[in-house]
Amino acid sequence: MNQTDIGSIILQELYLAFFGDDQPVDLTEIRKRLNINEPVFQQIIDNLEAQEFIRIRTTGPTHSITAQGVLHAEDKGLVDEELKQQTFTPGQYS
Repeated sequence: MNQTDIGSIILQELYLAFFGDDQPVDLTEIRKRLNINEPVFQQIIDNLEAQEFIRIRTTGPTHSITAQGVLHAEDKGLVDEELKQQTFTPGQYS
């Protein structure tokens, strides 16, 4: 698994959390589940933060996806079309 794949998994998990129950996502749990060494994983996190796709939450060692991260995940096809349709209904904010 390369760094792009790992970054995609992180964005998918944060996207699902944001549009699901909006619970904080502890990226340490993702790192452990994927069995990625810490320095490599931190480099991926730093890159996602630098691109402003994710941000650290104010409470605990958790992250959330940003608006820019949501758009990137959707543009890159990281979330399926059905989920995208569930998260936004045209005209719902008019």
